[in-house]
Amino acid sequence: MTSKPSCRENRLPSITALLESRFDPKGPRMSKLHLVFGGRVTNPQTLDFDEKTIEVVGIYPDYKTAEKAWRAAAQRTVDDAEMKYVIVHLHRLLEPDSELQASEG
Repeated sequence: MTSKPSCRENRLPSITALLESRFDPKGPRMSKLHLVFGGRVTNPQTLDFDEKTIEVVGIYPDYKTAEKAWRAAAQRTVDDAEMKYVIVHLHRLLEPDSELQASEG
C-alpha cells in the first residue's frame, strides 16, 4: 500500500517555481503594448494627421492583435485615400534603450 503525499508535497507548482516563472532575472519585463489609431491626413503620401479627426482604435497587448484591429479599421475606409491607420509600438517609446540593446546584442 502506498502512502498518500502530505499536503506540503502535493502543492504544484511550488511557490518558488511560480516566482521564477513570473520574474525575469534580468529585471521585470514590460508588456509589448501597441497603439492603433488613425484619421484623416492632409496629404495621402504622409502621416500628417488632422488632429480633429484622430480616432484611437485601441491599445493591444501584442502585435498580432494590434494588426487585426488595424486591418479592420483600415478596411472600413479603404475607398478614402485621405484616411490612414497606423500601429505604434508603445513598448519601443517607453523603453527605447531596451530595443536598442536587443538589436545590438
